[in-house]
Amino acid sequence: MELARRAEKEHRFAHAVSYYRLAEFYLPDTASAKALCYQKFRTCFDLAYQGREIERMEVPFPGTFLPALRLRAERERAVLVIHGGYDSFMERYAFV
Repeated sequence: MELARRAEKEHRFAHAVSYYRLAEFYLPDTASAKALCYQKFRTCFDLAYQGREIERMEVPFPGTFLPALRLRAERERAVLVIHGGYDSFMERYAFV
């Protein structure tokens, strides 16, 4: 987490994204710092990739919503839905 904080302070947000993600991944689910790591990860992700064709959205789901990212291609022809497992973040797939 120290590397993440340093990168964030130096405005190296893409590096901070990776560092916060790694720190979060290895924390137990019960760790109080886990949620903070995730929030910092998302904040740094949005700062690192602002101006790109990435839109945060909420997909309706019975009784709630599912968070999603919409990535637009220059010549969009179809919609591709990708989802990961329990230990992945949607931002991970932003550049696949």
